[in-house]
Amino acid sequence: MEKVGEEGILIDILSRLPVKSLLRSKCVCKQWRSLISDPEFAELQLGRSKEHNPNACRRVLWLNNPIRSIDCESLSCSNEGTTVRDIKHPSIVSSLESFIEIVGSCNGLVCLLVDFKSFILWNPTTGACNELPSPSSDISGREYFYGFGYDSSTNHYKLFKGSSACYGFLSDNTIVEIYSCKTNSWRRMKYEFIPYVTSRGLFLNGSLHWLVGRDCSDLDSMIVSFDVADETFGRLVSPLLLDLDTVLEGLMILEDCLFVYQDNWTGFNSFTFEGWILRDYPVKSSWTKYCSFLIEESPAQHYLWDPLWFRKDGKVLFHLGHVANYF
Repeated sequence: MEKVGEEGILIDILSRLPVKSLLRSKCVCKQWRSLISDPEFAELQLGRSKEHNPNACRRVLWLNNPIRSIDCESLSCSNEGTTVRDIKHPSIVSSLESFIEIVGSCNGLVCLLVDFKSFILWNPTTGACNELPSPSSDISGREYFYGFGYDSSTNHYKLFKGSSACYGFLSDNTIVEIYSCKTNSWRRMKYEFIPYVTSRGLFLNGSLHWLVGRDCSDLDSMIVSFDVADETFGRLVSPLLLDLDTVLEGLMILEDCLFVYQDNWTGFNSFTFEGWILRDYPVKSSWTKYCSFLIEESPAQHYLWDPLWFRKDGKVLFHLGHVANYF
């Protein structure tokens, strides 16, 4: 977004402000409102915010009543005080009793699935939200998995919906539907097979990623990727340090890298949490052991544990429930 003269100076100044300050600045005059509402300006402001302080652009979001968020920058600090903030439900969600699932998040936008049928794009910072058109009718007896990402080649967002006919850990075929914000419509594409999906889709390096479990042919846990721009699938090998009989428990993004983890039981009430990080995406030899520590808890509580944030002082925040990091 290149401008010269006074407008260029104004853009340079405003693009360095946080989102809340920009929302207030819209009321100054029509010129400022038009400028701040420009998608190119939003992209410039987001890029500068990430460059200046990546953690300041991130929030931990979990779906309670009310919805709450935590500033990741405060989580990274060594002090014990962390601000938890209530967020209003999206205005177009008709009932606070609705079941809401986080599909994915990207560039400050969160994609929600409401009552298993309606997709909503929501900006928790501004409160703006928009309901997307519905995909084709759901088919009974199928397992669904989703993803939400950004196509930098067209400057638009895409929503991914996949479904497999599952029998235990077997999937006979996969139906894939893609929604594009550019066309405001869904379309189908063919893909022969995706194993049993065990994680929410995560967007990183222009691709969506899912952790998939093994089937009866003893397929090791691995990561399936989907390039949002090219709309092609790929596969990433799991860490070489894992035993052949090991199934990965979860997938997350840590330090802008893919991170996988597992639990190894050491007793009835204790287990060892282990994690690996892919430092040089997508080079499989760059998988590095990130952490390993003992957790002593009851089995009932163990099955609800997932890592949420790793602090620089070595402490780890775990969560119970539905959460997402949005950028």
